[in-house]
Amino acid sequence: MPEIDFMVLSDYVRAEGGVLHIIAGGVDRIQVPSVPTAHNIGVAIRLSMTRNECDRRHRLELIFQNQDGQRLMDFRAEFGATYPKDVPPGWPAFGVVPLNLGLPIPDLGIYSFEVLIDDQHKKSVSVMVEQQVRPQPPGTNDAPAVD
Repeated sequence: MPEIDFMVLSDYVRAEGGVLHIIAGGVDRIQVPSVPTAHNIGVAIRLSMTRNECDRRHRLELIFQNQDGQRLMDFRAEFGATYPKDVPPGWPAFGVVPLNLGLPIPDLGIYSFEVLIDDQHKKSVSVMVEQQVRPQPPGTNDAPAVD
C-alpha cells in the first residue's frame, strides 16, 4: 500500500516536475481575528510506492475535522504512478500532491487533517486555531490587545 513519505502544512504549495515548492512550511497554528471564518492553507504530501503498487489506481482522502471529529471538509482523489526506469532494485516511486484549500473555521480550537489511502488511515496532522493578538506600541500597556 502506498505510504506517506511526508505531509507539511504551509501558506502555499505547488508542484513542478515532481518537486513540491512550499512557502512558509511547518504551519501548526493559525491566528484569526474572529470566528466563524475561512483560512487558506497549503497541504503538501509526498507519497511513496513500491514497484507492485505502481501501475494501478489508488484512492486518497483528506479530511479536515474539528477536535470532536466533525468533518468540515473532505477532499477525495485517485492517483497512480509509473515505476521509474533505470533505478536501483527496490527504489520506490514517488508522487506529490499539492493542495491549496480554503478551510472553514467555525470556532477557535484544535483541528486535524486525516489522510486515508485506499480506506486505511495513514497520517494525522493537527493545527491550532487561536485568537489573533495585536501587538501594542511600546509604552502603552503590558497586556496585548485582542481584536
